[in-house]
Amino acid sequence: MKKINYKMHLGVIGESDKGKNMILEFLSHLAISPSINNEFQIIHQSIPLKVKVFQVEKIKDFVELYNSIEYLDGIIQILDLHDPHSISQILQDNYLEFYNLYNFQGSKILAAVDMNLINGKIDEEKLRISRLSLVRKTQELNFIYCFEISNQQSDFTELFDKIFDDAILKFKLSNPELYEQALIYGNMLSNQ
Repeated sequence: MKKINYKMHLGVIGESDKGKNMILEFLSHLAISPSINNEFQIIHQSIPLKVKVFQVEKIKDFVELYNSIEYLDGIIQILDLHDPHSISQILQDNYLEFYNLYNFQGSKILAAVDMNLINGKIDEEKLRISRLSLVRKTQELNFIYCFEISNQQSDFTELFDKIFDDAILKFKLSNPELYEQALIYGNMLSNQ
């Protein structure tokens, strides 16, 4: 039996203390084996996925890293829900350069992380980016999804279900024969 995995490259953009590490932690809990160099073996819808995560602080960093990455299947732009400057620093022109260079057609997600709520701190007086501003930024950047992360487990589950579902649909439509082989291998892995 062939060991067919769908290899997926995922880009995560944002400051490290603003949620990027939470994504790695979440993926490590989903993984069926320990992560090596930010690569996770995950089973989703009985399809084995090898998810390689690339982390940068700004989208321009992916432009500079193009020769070493070559392609990305999805990007997650993380911002702090309580930092009004974080949304204004995300510029459409920088994304257009990235889209053109990578010929990017993958999943695009804006994730506003509520670090206070996740850390159990409720500060009613602290400024917060409005949902309307998040939706407008999502539209401006031509992103597909926008998530407000306030519950680490359930919100990241929903976010990654979207990313993985999109990738699996793309795999199924682009190569049905390999998809079926991967499904058999995934079922075998799930039963171990």
